Amino acid sequence: MLSRKKQEELKEKRAELNYPKAEVTRISPEQLSINGQIFTIKENFNEAVNIEAIADRYMDILDSYDFVVGDWSYEQLRLKGFYADDAKIGSLEQKIKHLPDYLIEYASFGAAYFVLAHERTPAEIQARNESFWDNQRKENASVKPRNSRSNATKPVQKKKQVSRKPAATTGDSKPKRNKSPHFSKKKTNNRGKTFNIVEVKETSTKQPASRSVKKKSTVNKPHAFSIREKGE
Repeated sequence: MLSRKKQEELKEKRAELNYPKAEVTRISPEQLSINGQIFTIKENFNEAVNIEAIADRYMDILDSYDFVVGDWSYEQLRLKGFYADDAKIGSLEQKIKHLPDYLIEYASFGAAYFVLAHERTPAEIQARNESFWDNQRKENASVKPRNSRSNATKPVQKKKQVSRKPAATTGDSKPKRNKSPHFSKKKTNNRGKTFNIVEVKETSTKQPASRSVKKKSTVNKPHAFSIREKGE
């Protein structure tokens, strides 16, 4: 939002331009005539419509829009053009359905504003659209690509041809290939010595005890093992 001082500076610059004022007259309570064109007042929040201010601020560039919105800030009137929602020209942000977003983002809180609808016939709207697209094509044709000049002056570099010579051969017609040890078909046994586990049973030389006891008792002796090399 501009400060009061900035608004005054803009007002002085506007006066220095000596831009011709528009001819604005009120035809009826709901219609205005601006430079011979009819506008209908769709909204007039807080009696924002001011004939003298509109005549001072209106510019010819606003003739191509379907709606003209004016809002007040620091006693200064600002005009903004919008297209109809079904218009085949303009961006989405320039459609009248984005008016609430525009007022929230750019207008002062609770500021007075008005909306004027530009009354046109279908033929006038078609002529406006054709004029818009003609201007767009002219602007696109006047813009040159950035790299067109640099590409034209840059010399064409020829690619060097690399001659591929066949590998040197000896006797055989086919070149020898270096066989990698990792891809050898022969399998080598890298295992070390192998061992067998043999159970060793201990023999007892003691005489069995007398059978005076009725119950037979058994003693579980642990097995002993020894590791012998295979082939022994």
